[in-house]
Amino acid sequence: MTLDGTNADRRNAVDLQVGQLLRALDRSRMTARHVGLYVVSALGHFFDGYDVQVIGVILPAITAAYHLSAGEAGALGSSAAFGMLVGAVLVGFVSDRIGRKAALMIALLLFAIFSVLCAVAPNVELLITFRVLTGVGLGAEVVTMYAYISEFLPARSRGTLLTTSSLFWQLASVVAALLAIVVVPSLGWQGMFLIGGLPAVVVLIVWRGLPESVRFLIGRNRFTEATDIVRRLSSVAPEDVPRDTETEAAARTALSDDHLSVGSLFRGRFARLTPGVLVIQFFNGFVLFAIVTWLPSILVAKGLTFVHSLLYVVVIVGVGAFGNVGAGLLLNRIGRRRAMLVFFVLGGVTLMIWGMQDSPAGVLVLGSISSFFIYGVSGAVYTYTSEIYPTKLRATGTGWSGGAQRVGAIVAPSIIGVMIGAHLPIVSVFILLAVGFIVAAVAVVFLTHETGGRTLEEIEASVVETAPEHH
Repeated sequence: MTLDGTNADRRNAVDLQVGQLLRALDRSRMTARHVGLYVVSALGHFFDGYDVQVIGVILPAITAAYHLSAGEAGALGSSAAFGMLVGAVLVGFVSDRIGRKAALMIALLLFAIFSVLCAVAPNVELLITFRVLTGVGLGAEVVTMYAYISEFLPARSRGTLLTTSSLFWQLASVVAALLAIVVVPSLGWQGMFLIGGLPAVVVLIVWRGLPESVRFLIGRNRFTEATDIVRRLSSVAPEDVPRDTETEAAARTALSDDHLSVGSLFRGRFARLTPGVLVIQFFNGFVLFAIVTWLPSILVAKGLTFVHSLLYVVVIVGVGAFGNVGAGLLLNRIGRRRAMLVFFVLGGVTLMIWGMQDSPAGVLVLGSISSFFIYGVSGAVYTYTSEIYPTKLRATGTGWSGGAQRVGAIVAPSIIGVMIGAHLPIVSVFILLAVGFIVAAVAVVFLTHETGGRTLEEIEASVVETAPEHH
């Protein structure tokens, strides 16, 4: 079926209006509504980070209460990560169909409800079960939040803001450690899980004020809703955007009829990029969750008291959280690929040196330096993975990316639990983690594509242009 002249003109007009909407979003300065969305993103990351990392700070207490072996403690530490794998993969399909907003709210409610149930679990078997189900919500939240917020932020500030929003995920570990010093002696480790239920309250407060993703609405031909949101959010009026070739290109990309399924993650333009994303995220998760789960226990094994180990965690992770600020600034200066490479290489080197430290001062100083790179690169990686995929595949691609990280998060605590149970030298644990970061650095060199300084539509077009042809 072909369009007659009138219909073709009408379609061209719609295309140009869509292009103007997208460019108005990308060219906007930061407005108060952008800041509000950033705060919601930060809160989501904070509560997600708290519920993920709380197990690390209370694991010594749970281990003592249930007389767990190192292997059993590792299984408990990995339980949420298993659920996160499921949540990260499934939410991509859900979010690409029902919208980012609904998927995000469901994820927040899931991990809040099951965190509370962890507090009343009568035995370790049910505790592990509830941690798995908590993890489903946790994995879904972080993936959806990155996809959601990336589709609103202006192009020039997107990288910095996405990366620094991860700062709140890491700061949650500091808060968890400080709370544990007060809460565990008085309310037991169960009190820490009860605090994890607070996101349910946040959901009720922010639900009505959150807009749906403009790019998602455009993909569903809901142009009136998309226009209303852009007018409220952007400092640039859509009609003021010139109807030039860039506007036409943005519209063509957004309105593409390409059928994108899960198989699209591994075909054509993404045949090289998706394996790179999966390798990078696997080792990112492997190292990050090894530290998150076992750091307090490793410090106790080095002779520190439970309270002193938590104070060390506060300093080490507190410094590490600001790695997101460093990575965020570096992303826009030297690009995504170079920033990830710098952080992975320096993270690997400092991990190895950290493992060789025996003195409390050495453990604290090298731990803080290493933590800066470990936590910083995590935000940089999520920024990259939320940009590399087109709108119709973004939540699914980010979900698979998050799933790869969760596989690393499942494997690492269990392996380290076995290593500690076998009484291997602690330095061997750090060498293993360092090697993981070096492998990730190699993947950055050979299996990534630069996304910095471009709109999401420009990134998609550049990936297509540089993709190898397949016959």
